[in-house]
Amino acid sequence: MIKESQYLDFLNSLVLGDKHRCREIFVSLANEGCELEDIYINLIQRALYKIGRMWENGEISIAEEHIASNISEYLVDISLSYFETAPPCGRSIIITGIDKDFHDIGARMVTNLFELHGWSTRFLGGNTPKKDVLNMIKHLKPNLVGITYCMYINFLRFIEMLDEITSLFPDQKIIVGGQGLSYDENNSLAKYENVTATNSIEEIKKFILDTGY
Repeated sequence: MIKESQYLDFLNSLVLGDKHRCREIFVSLANEGCELEDIYINLIQRALYKIGRMWENGEISIAEEHIASNISEYLVDISLSYFETAPPCGRSIIITGIDKDFHDIGARMVTNLFELHGWSTRFLGGNTPKKDVLNMIKHLKPNLVGITYCMYINFLRFIEMLDEITSLFPDQKIIVGGQGLSYDENNSLAKYENVTATNSIEEIKKFILDTGY
């Protein structure tokens, strides 16, 4: 369990741009036995949400917000080296953002959770052209495709991506997530038989543990 003092130390270090101290806190928590998703949710994600609000309120600059995001991305990228991954389970996933959507820290976390549980992962990153995603699906034939959708302004690109995948690969299982889903008041995903929406890292972990394919 992450103590409030540890979170506040991490938050302050992020605001100051102290990458070394942020890593020290992360490593200490990993060595204490904290689960990876706990660190993602209650340390990194919580701090980033707070920093986002600080930027909106004019308490920090865009540059400071970018530094905090870059440090967080770095920690997510190195995080698996501090945890023991499960043996290969024989399943594979491609995780991608959509064209013109550059936010992908959450997708990096999700990729690591799948890998932690033995999945073979391919992380394409944010702002990935649709044609490249389709070519990768055709080439790798993954068990699952994960799509992150963060900015509502990209709603049409998100739907176009789903339409293309489900048209070309009608049996392809897809999981989607991201803050953009919270703006979908029309339940646009209901028409897609093989698409599962997730709203949190906890739901992602449950999906991984419960999935039968």
